[in-house]
Amino acid sequence: MEKIFLVGREKLSEKRMQKMDTLLERYSGLKGLYWAKEKIRGL
Repeated sequence: MEKIFLVGREKLSEKRMQKMDTLLERYSGLKGLYWAKEKIRGL
């Protein structure tokens, strides 16, 4: 299985970014966790 949620958003290809956005919309519980992870990475 792909570990798409572990990769930094800036490293995703356009296709994988679209897949990520689709998954985040489908599973809204992950949306907050994913963006929190991205904010922490930015520190």
